[in-house]
Amino acid sequence: MDKAHRTVENHNQNQKNRHGFAFGVLIVLTITTIALSASTLGVVIRRVGTTTSSTSTTIIDSPLARSVQIDQMLNHLQEFQKLADASGGTRAIGTQGFNATLDYIIAYLTKNTNFKVDKRAFNASSFRVLGSPNLISLINNAKMNFTYETDFLVMRYSSSANFPSPVRLTKVPNLGCSDADWLAVSSPPPNGTVVLVQRGDCTFVEKSILAAKYNVAGLLVYNDGTAPDRLKPVNSAVSENSTYPALSLSYEVGMTLVNATLNSSANTSVLINLDVQYQPLIVVNNICADTPGDHLTTTIVVGSHSDSVQEGPGINDN
Repeated sequence: MDKAHRTVENHNQNQKNRHGFAFGVLIVLTITTIALSASTLGVVIRRVGTTTSSTSTTIIDSPLARSVQIDQMLNHLQEFQKLADASGGTRAIGTQGFNATLDYIIAYLTKNTNFKVDKRAFNASSFRVLGSPNLISLINNAKMNFTYETDFLVMRYSSSANFPSPVRLTKVPNLGCSDADWLAVSSPPPNGTVVLVQRGDCTFVEKSILAAKYNVAGLLVYNDGTAPDRLKPVNSAVSENSTYPALSLSYEVGMTLVNATLNSSANTSVLINLDVQYQPLIVVNNICADTPGDHLTTTIVVGSHSDSVQEGPGINDN
């Protein structure tokens, strides 16, 4: 029985994205995606040599993997690079480079396959961090500059901020997941201050909703340091349309600021300067490509993504 081949592209901003966005979008790529995936896997497996398992060897010897040539992959990647070059070096969603990528996929499928190609529009939000944000702490007037992407990240849907003067810093007890936690803050209270909250128990969005309820001037969520992978700042998001700056801090930076706020003899404040661009509604397209015929019980689904991060063309992971 012939199997139908359906290519589906999974739009994920996760994380490949240093400032990344996660939309959970399904977008279909060309049949070459199947080939590219198989070929890439074959290259990786060949590199591990004798440590390769028998299952992996079977994948290398499959007709699909053997049908792919590296030159075929590079040709498409070179086209993606050209599209990015013509769009300011990016193929991020909402850009000319992204839309041109979809046009390229559709044109290739139409010319080289008998696939049924379907493009569907949907609405999505776009969030970008512009330039290099600044976070500076002042502890008894001793200034400390923190490094963007190493010490802190901007949380998705954070507002822009340009503090003209330092703003007092306070610590929310426990994990900041209940009104009781926020009501327990007294020196200084959260209203009009930048608040420190530890990661954990509830979601980042839930913490941010409580922060908005208590009229904070800014939100700093620091990692908890409970494991080696919980030391760095986290790519995360607050609630949409937030009216205050929100940053994710590393465990080390968080504890430095926590200890300062708990020291009654220390006067601790911060300066935050960041610029973001938020578009609550942009039109993005999915592409679905199916082989002809009815193969409801023998469908192969393959996923990938067609976009890049804002800062680059998205070649290494495409």
